[in-house]
Amino acid sequence: MIETTLFNLLKKEIPSEFEIEDFARFFQYKKLEKDEYFIRQGELCRSVAFIEKGIVLYYKIADIGQVICDFAKEGEWITQYESFVNQDLSPISIKTIEPTEILVISFDKLQQLYEEVPTVMLLARKIIEKAFFSSLSRNDELQNLRANERYIKFAQDNPELVQRIPQYYIASYLGVAPQSLSRIRKKFIY
Repeated sequence: MIETTLFNLLKKEIPSEFEIEDFARFFQYKKLEKDEYFIRQGELCRSVAFIEKGIVLYYKIADIGQVICDFAKEGEWITQYESFVNQDLSPISIKTIEPTEILVISFDKLQQLYEEVPTVMLLARKIIEKAFFSSLSRNDELQNLRANERYIKFAQDNPELVQRIPQYYIASYLGVAPQSLSRIRKKFIY
C-alpha cells in the first residue's frame, strides 16, 4: 500500500483496498521548488493535484497589479477548476511559496478514473462542494469584516499559514496595505 496523506484520507472514503491501489496508479508524484508554477494565468489547466507537503498561492495579475486570491496547504487540492473542467484558459496563476510535494492527476486520467472506480466521482463531488462553500464563506468574510477582523479570522483559521506565508501576501489576500497589516499584527502580538 502506498502511504501518503492523500491515500490515508481516501481509506476513510473508498470502501476497498483494491480501489485505493487502483486509485494510486492514476497519480504522479511531483516535487516543485519554491516559486515554481503549477499553472500560469492564461494557460490551460490540465491537471488537479493534492498537496502532500508545502503551500501554494493563487493569484492573478490585474490592472492594480498582483492580487492574491487564495492559499492552499498540505491536505488540500489545487486546480483552477473552471479552466480544468471547461478546458479553457486559466484566469489565475498557482505558484508555490515554499518547496512543495504534490500528487498530480491529468484531466484525461481523472475521466478514466471516474469510469474505472465509480466511487471516486461521488468523492470528487464532495470535495468540490466543500471547496465551493468554503470559497463562499471566505468571500463573505472578506467583504463584511473590517481589516483587523479579517486578519484575526485568517490567523485563527490558519495559524500555521501566518507563520509560513510572507506578510505581504497575507496583506494582499486580506485587501489591506502591508503597513496596515503590520499595525494590525502589532496590536495582537503585544
